[in-house]
Amino acid sequence: MRWPSESPAGIVDKTTELVTVDLLPTFLELAGVTFPDNYKPDGVSILSAIKGKAFKRDKPIYWDWRFSNNRTDFWPSAGIQEANWKLLTNSELGRTELYNINSDWSEQMDLSNKHPEKVKELLNKIKTFEETLPTAPAENCFSKERANLFLRKE
Repeated sequence: MRWPSESPAGIVDKTTELVTVDLLPTFLELAGVTFPDNYKPDGVSILSAIKGKAFKRDKPIYWDWRFSNNRTDFWPSAGIQEANWKLLTNSELGRTELYNINSDWSEQMDLSNKHPEKVKELLNKIKTFEETLPTAPAENCFSKERANLFLRKE
């Protein structure tokens, strides 16, 4: 990041988690604009981190992988990161793994057997999150050509 007089030069931030859903809240804060009253963003503004100040995420990060891929090593269908915990799961495969990313950033030690209460808590949060997701794209969110490909219409 380069922003003279706003972002400190030469600093490498290895602790701030940034996901795409954080961009909109960050850009709106930069512009001095607020969300409409009825809009609840999934992300958070990371402006404080950009300015070299302390940043503490107050919302979990969720992942939802609904589309197939050909990678045999990529098994999760959903995930959540909250504080120092990251949980990956796939209910169809009956596989769930839990990591403490503060002490195991490379996710080598599955702690799901040692922390079943944390697994249950995070699985419940994923379930609640998934209930908010659309089951199909809105018809007007794609061009007609792309909708035909995505929705497999002829």
